[in-house]
Amino acid sequence: MTEFLLGLIERLKRPLFRRIAQVAFAAGVALLATAYGGGLLPTREGQPFSLEFMPGGNGPWGLALVIAALAYGFACTALLNFLIQSREARKERERRLHELAILQRSRDILPEKELLSYLKWLVADHSIRSGVSARVQSFATYHEKEGNVYLDGELQRAALAVGKNFQTLLEWMSSTFKVYPEDQTGEDIKLCMLPHLNSNRAGKGLPEKVSQYDEAACTLKELSDEVGVSYTTYREALKEKLLIDD
Repeated sequence: MTEFLLGLIERLKRPLFRRIAQVAFAAGVALLATAYGGGLLPTREGQPFSLEFMPGGNGPWGLALVIAALAYGFACTALLNFLIQSREARKERERRLHELAILQRSRDILPEKELLSYLKWLVADHSIRSGVSARVQSFATYHEKEGNVYLDGELQRAALAVGKNFQTLLEWMSSTFKVYPEDQTGEDIKLCMLPHLNSNRAGKGLPEKVSQYDEAACTLKELSDEVGVSYTTYREALKEKLLIDD
């Protein structure tokens, strides 16, 4: 309905209709001028020269035309502005619902609390569970898919940065995290970082092995921190764009 009314108003504001309104306004002014200025033009006999030719006098007709022309212009402009604002408000509501739906689907894959716990535990214990890692992988590539793209460019870039950093972390982990203990069965197994170098797991505590492990631990923390920083930026964008605080 709004689009129909917008089209109607746009047609009413086309040059032809504007010209009609301008002519009506000019005619009204002319009628008013003849109604109140005719007395300034005396005849040969010294009597006032009358230009009145409208039924009931030029004055009322002139005033009516002026008011009608002004009302036309005001009504078209006011109604057009109202309809445009209504359309923009509707589009904004639709945009917000679109963005919120994308956000909710991503959180269904990996809730924020679980994501933050994953990063914290990863750095603290150097271990993960395969079940959580599968959801993290799905989350990392979520915003790359066509149906999961935010309309807001800044928000989409922030989301992609989180995914990219997560993928970098996961790619590095794929060559450094191994099943440990090795006799595990089931779908949700535990993987540990370089267990053969960790003296608390399968390592022998040899100095060179400990040094290699410490270097890997530093890399793990750096990569995890990059994910954390980009996620903080993403959360700030969510707060600014969608007023999401939780």
